[in-house]
Amino acid sequence: RRLIKAMESVMITYDGTVRNSVGQLIQLRYGEDGLDGCAVEGQALPTLKPSDKTFEKRFKFDVSNERQLKRVFNEDIVKDLLGSANVVGDLELEWESLCKDREVLRTVFPKGDSKVVLPCNLQRMIWNAQKIFHINIRSPTDLNPSRVIEGVRELSKKIIIVVGEDRLSKQANENATLLFNCLLRSTLCTKRVAEEFRLSAESFEWLLGEIETRFQQSQVQP
Repeated sequence: RRLIKAMESVMITYDGTVRNSVGQLIQLRYGEDGLDGCAVEGQALPTLKPSDKTFEKRFKFDVSNERQLKRVFNEDIVKDLLGSANVVGDLELEWESLCKDREVLRTVFPKGDSKVVLPCNLQRMIWNAQKIFHINIRSPTDLNPSRVIEGVRELSKKIIIVVGEDRLSKQANENATLLFNCLLRSTLCTKRVAEEFRLSAESFEWLLGEIETRFQQSQVQP
């Protein structure tokens, strides 16, 4: 009863901090991540558990395998991929990023528990995109890998919980969004988007917009 009486004046203010009735600061961000408990659900981090060999097979995109490229992409995309050095560089950076995420996650979860509670059920949203845009997973896609990498990078920058350009704000935002960004990069990596989900360019753009909107809605309101 004492705890309830002590906590009943605690509220989230318009600057995102948690304060009591006399304005004393209790938390810089509600629950450290600023997310509404009603808007999050259990999801699995796909990069955490697999062995190195399985991880590479499932997440590393091989641009040198022309036969596989022709099976996955339409002719225009295949020509772009085979004639562009930039795409290879982008894919290498994506792979390095996935490896770094995996190391970080294994530090955060030393017991290897891949279950986390995060907003935006990505698997369901991808399924919705496939149904709305009538994706045939056997037909080639018109989605360029460069656009996938660029789109995920842009979306990651829009995932903001702590607003501010100073060093402390950036660090706090990075900590608050770390797990969600790891999940985003591993689920929407080039290989999975192209080979596993076969999303078209139109459906991918819709998915990015939907994730951004849902993430904004999942933040706790004052």
